[in-house]
Amino acid sequence: MDREAMLRRAREATDAWNRHDAAAVAAFAAEDATARDVGAPEPIRGRAAIQANVQAYMTAFPDLHIEVVSATCDGERVVQEWVATGTQEGRLMTLEPTHRQARTEGCTVTRFGAGEQWAESAMYWSPLALLMQLGALADPAAAHA
Repeated sequence: MDREAMLRRAREATDAWNRHDAAAVAAFAAEDATARDVGAPEPIRGRAAIQANVQAYMTAFPDLHIEVVSATCDGERVVQEWVATGTQEGRLMTLEPTHRQARTEGCTVTRFGAGEQWAESAMYWSPLALLMQLGALADPAAAHA
């Protein structure tokens, strides 16, 4: 797949996130794709598990919006820097709804395989910063004030 096609597919996946269509997001992944999410204890393997993981974020943040602030492509990899915003109205892992708004910055690195589906993805962001915004953890800086 050429550079423009990979960048287009990455944009389309972001659009699916913003439509809150977990099935469409997962459809961009190969059936045996692997996703790493720093918020998950281990890699997420397979399209069905990826869809469930995506749906969990969409359920926790029903107004979730992702803005890609930069995207680049090198070889078979696309790197997107993004800002995600939303209000936690649903359960997030073990955290009950806080009804608080959060803003998280992160980066996703996607490796495309054969065809127009991705084979591997890694999402780097700060779960600690998110949990502090949601009030689940104290801000360590406040303890030193």
